[in-house]
Amino acid sequence: DLATCPPHLIPRRGIGYVPQGRGIFPNLTVLENLNIGLPGQRDSEREEYVFNCFPRLKERLKQSGNTLSGGEQQMLAIARCLMMRPKLIILDEPTEGIMPKLVSQIRREIHRINKAGVSVLLVEQNVETALKLCPRVFLMEKGTIVYSGTAHELKSQPEIVHRYLGLTR
Repeated sequence: DLATCPPHLIPRRGIGYVPQGRGIFPNLTVLENLNIGLPGQRDSEREEYVFNCFPRLKERLKQSGNTLSGGEQQMLAIARCLMMRPKLIILDEPTEGIMPKLVSQIRREIHRINKAGVSVLLVEQNVETALKLCPRVFLMEKGTIVYSGTAHELKSQPEIVHRYLGLTR
C-alpha cells in the first residue's frame, strides 16, 4: 500500500513511473535528465543500458529536453525511470501523440524491458499497443474494472471488444 508512503520513497521501493505528458525537465540536457534522481555519482553502467535501449538519446546527450521531438522526450522519460533500476515501471499513455514509426520503437523497447525482468503496468488507450504488449488486460469504465482476462481471451470476445474498445472484426 503506497497511499501513506511519501512520494520520494516510492522509487526506493522499486517502483518507477513515467507520467502521461512525459514530465521531463525541458531546460536540462538529456544527460542531466537521466541523472536527476540518482543519489551521488553518475551510474555509467546504467547509462549504457538505457543507451542500448534508446541509442538516439546518446546522440543527443547535450541537447536540452525541450529541443527533442515528442517521441525522443518519451524515450527520455522512460530512460530516466530506468536509471533508478525499478522492479516495476508504470507507464501512463506512453504512445500518446507520437508518430507511428517511434510508437513501434517504443513498443519494442517496452517489450525488451519487460523481458529483462522489469514488471510493466501499462495504462494505454492505443488498443494495438496494449494487446501486443500485455499478456493480461483490465478494462475500466468510470474507475471500475469491467473486464479482466488475457489479451488472447479478450480478442475472442467480440461483444466486449466492440462495447468497450469500439472495434469490430
